Amino acid sequence: MFKFALHSVSYSGTWGGQCRLPLESIISKAKEFGYDGIEIAAKRPHGSVLDLDSDSRKRLKDLIKSKGLEIPCLAGYNDFADPSPYNREINQIYVREVIKLANDLDTGLVRVFASGMGAMHKGASFEEQWGWVRENLIEVVKYAGDQGIVLGLQNHPPIMHSYHNVLQMIKEVDSDNLKAIIDAPLLFQAGEGGKIEEAVEKTGDLMVYCHTGAHKLLPGPFERTEIAGGVLRKTYKFQGVPMGEGDEDYRTYFRTLKKIGFDGFFSYEICGPVVGGGGEKNLDKCSKKSLEFMKSLS
Repeated sequence: MFKFALHSVSYSGTWGGQCRLPLESIISKAKEFGYDGIEIAAKRPHGSVLDLDSDSRKRLKDLIKSKGLEIPCLAGYNDFADPSPYNREINQIYVREVIKLANDLDTGLVRVFASGMGAMHKGASFEEQWGWVRENLIEVVKYAGDQGIVLGLQNHPPIMHSYHNVLQMIKEVDSDNLKAIIDAPLLFQAGEGGKIEEAVEKTGDLMVYCHTGAHKLLPGPFERTEIAGGVLRKTYKFQGVPMGEGDEDYRTYFRTLKKIGFDGFFSYEICGPVVGGGGEKNLDKCSKKSLEFMKSLS
């Protein structure tokens, strides 16, 4: 049976014009809208390991439980591809602290990135960065296993831009405590939108969690890039909309997940600018309509 979580990043004020709400308000919204759980972004302003002491962790856990909600996942924001060994060590410490937070909140899953959310690091090849990601994942996944926590590696650019990369990295790390989170919007943005069925089937029982959202592909400007040899290329913009109104093929996504026997959580997130602006009422509308759409496919 599918369950649905609201991602706290949706109300984090991360993008220009997006309203920023305290975590307690988002928990109340998740309950009011009919979600089964809340995914907490393990960073400020919501679930930073710097801000949550033992007492506040207990209060947070008790509050969510009192609402009849679950915490299916903590979303980590790490970068294991940084060319600086010092920075990679700091990122590993951060992930370990998020694992401790997951234990304190009775959460069994932590989402991890390979690299950050921006462009590829300069000064190191893709192969070098891939190797650093693998080395650090091997270390933190062992720690996660010792703590009874599973890490979910997401198909997030730049290093994990393709689901093939996620599956290859999991194979190389070779641990039962490293699983996959295949994000449908990111498949679409990586040009793999027509391979949703293939991606889900090849992932199979490695799939432990799903991130969802919806976007319209809009035309953008021509630009010159170093990667493209300085030639002009067409770029695009992605603008968020409620699920059911975007370009992602969610009917195939849900149908294939049913086919492979997936019975976990779908987490709805607003992770960028949306049509209608980032005001609270508009974000609420997106959260409600998206849940209705997901339930219609479940």
